[in-house]
Amino acid sequence: MAAAYVFPPIAGRSRDLAKGEALFRQGDPVTALFRVERGRMRLLRHTPSGAAVVLHTAREGEIFAEAALFSGVYHCDSLALEPTRVTAYAKADLLDHFAADRDALLAFAGSLARQVQRLRARIERRALKPAAERLVHFLLTENERNGTALKELAAELDLTPEALYRTVALLERKGRLVRKGGRLSLT
Repeated sequence: MAAAYVFPPIAGRSRDLAKGEALFRQGDPVTALFRVERGRMRLLRHTPSGAAVVLHTAREGEIFAEAALFSGVYHCDSLALEPTRVTAYAKADLLDHFAADRDALLAFAGSLARQVQRLRARIERRALKPAAERLVHFLLTENERNGTALKELAAELDLTPEALYRTVALLERKGRLVRKGGRLSLT
């Protein structure tokens, strides 16, 4: 996995969130981009029928809400999955810094390009119909995130937890998968 983008040396503001607390909601005016200092933030949208669609789970050291840099409003909700601390970096400060520092802008652009690659892999994965193919694809393309709790992994794979548990058991019986210490490994 490529190194996570490190924000430039501009002042950020820390904020602690309780499990389930929203940092922002879809349609809120953009004020900042964020970095997870500890915990996890889930980015999601709701369909017209009210179903939640997980767009991304930002983990420790990751930045999120990058698209907001060029938008007036946030495009999704952001909820803490556990007690979480984020640092907010003001949109205006980041734009000023990138205008003055080409290397910082290129590093940020590289970070965004890697994120687009991960999102494309996720779209590809969701198009796979058998749950086993989705799980194998995840393990092949996102091994750095291996060790994710199965319930959370189920949401990432757009499966119910029960379907994922059955899939893991099936692949274990077939000898294609080994579970050790919370990690899944292909054989």
